[in-house]
Amino acid sequence: MKRMQGLFQSTLVAQGAFSVYRVDAVRAADGWPDAIGEDIVLT
Repeated sequence: MKRMQGLFQSTLVAQGAFSVYRVDAVRAADGWPDAIGEDIVLT
């Protein structure tokens, strides 16, 4: 997956450990699933 994303030569995912999200905006987008990779889904 990382190699495929590298083809875009851009950041496609804001990793959860390095991100800050506005709670009201996340809630307005119906939140995110409780699953592995939720930072990818949210981005």
